Amino acid sequence: MQIRTYLAPFLLGTLLAVTACEKIDDGDLNASGSQTAASDGQTSSGGDAGNDNGGSSGIAVKTLEVQSDGTLLFPSENHVRLLDATDEAPAIYVSLYEWHDILGSEVETAGEYAEKYSEGGLRGWRIPTKEECKAIKARYYSSNDGTKDNLNEALTSLNSEIESYGGVGLRAWQIKDNHPAYRYFCEEGTYSFSLKQGSNTTKVGAKQKYNLRLVRDENQ
Repeated sequence: MQIRTYLAPFLLGTLLAVTACEKIDDGDLNASGSQTAASDGQTSSGGDAGNDNGGSSGIAVKTLEVQSDGTLLFPSENHVRLLDATDEAPAIYVSLYEWHDILGSEVETAGEYAEKYSEGGLRGWRIPTKEECKAIKARYYSSNDGTKDNLNEALTSLNSEIESYGGVGLRAWQIKDNHPAYRYFCEEGTYSFSLKQGSNTTKVGAKQKYNLRLVRDENQ
């Protein structure tokens, strides 16, 4: 029996569905499929099950399609602006897709996702910088009591737009007792930040799990 290597990365915290498999003359297999976010209480109906951390639009969450060249394609021609342009920095988009539960020791994997991610054919995505995270927190931070009523209005609006395009909204806290901060990678994966009010930007721990949301300069 001949074993072949799957070249595109499997995504942590996702389900992979192979929908077609074709044998060709030299013995290789061509496969096509998709990857669907489904972890930490997240459902496929657009939003989170059992929490008020961002709300739900009722729009079905789209899947991430793995292309034959390894590209991770999110099928949307729409993009969401995360931050407006300033004198010092351009406006940036936020990815509609999110990866979950990546160990701090596996930050290189997060970098590979950024390199391969495509949103409706738009490439050039990256992990946000610490300076960008400061601006993101200042605009979208939310209260720490775990109730939707105290979500930052800007975050609620942002998540509604993301979900309207089949993406998953950003989160501030985890679905656990005491609502601990929900942390995202930043600064090339060496630091992490949270939208939970009062949380700090801290160095990444090798054995801790983090989440990945990508950004892209709007006019690059």
